Amino acid sequence: MADTGKPAELKVLDVPSHIAALEAIDRRQDEILAQLDALNDRILAALKENGVAPPKLPPQFQPKKSAA
Repeated sequence: MADTGKPAELKVLDVPSHIAALEAIDRRQDEILAQLDALNDRILAALKENGVAPPKLPPQFQPKKSAA
């Protein structure tokens, strides 16, 4: 970008709407993680029901149980 010698325009951020959007994303992420946890539980239950040993995963990939 060429320097025109004029000061750059500053955009005013609508902070409350940005915060609200981030909170909505956070809530949606929590919903998705809960769905993934439930799906994982169903898969593990189906494996157990069919006599299949669950896969051995490294510790960083172990499912995290929520305090529900």
